[in-house]
Amino acid sequence: MLPLMDSIRHDHEETDKLFFACLDVANYYMDVGRPDLSKKYFEKSKTYDSDSTSVFHLSRVHELQYRVDSSEGNYLEALREYKLTRMAADSIYNLRKTNQFAELQIQYEIATKDKNIELLTQKDEAQQATLRQSNLMKKVTLAGILVMLVVTGLVYGQYRNKQRRN
Repeated sequence: MLPLMDSIRHDHEETDKLFFACLDVANYYMDVGRPDLSKKYFEKSKTYDSDSTSVFHLSRVHELQYRVDSSEGNYLEALREYKLTRMAADSIYNLRKTNQFAELQIQYEIATKDKNIELLTQKDEAQQATLRQSNLMKKVTLAGILVMLVVTGLVYGQYRNKQRRN
């Protein structure tokens, strides 16, 4: 069994699962009024804490430590742990709000870029329509000039024929 536990200790995901499982069991025993068993599982969970700097881990650890100290009558330590629990909870709240703000900012930037893309697309379509209209006018003008040249040529030819006959 020891080699299995040693292999699990090298897997960060598995140690996290064991850490939270032991904390959950410790919380359960605290809820049902068995602080002795709660403390046992709480101490066991500490051996699996691979990320003791995580504010989420710290929050859970300080909360349970506060409950254990409180149940043992160690009120000064319980108060200190409670303060640390509140600080961790505030940090988590701040992290969530920061993430929400960042998400909203990204959504705003995406919406702004989408709107800019739409405006540029509309502008491009308007330019394309103007260009098509300009090309059409050029072709109509050239066709008109060509028709005038043909008509002028025909009139001139008629004029020359009339002069030759006279």
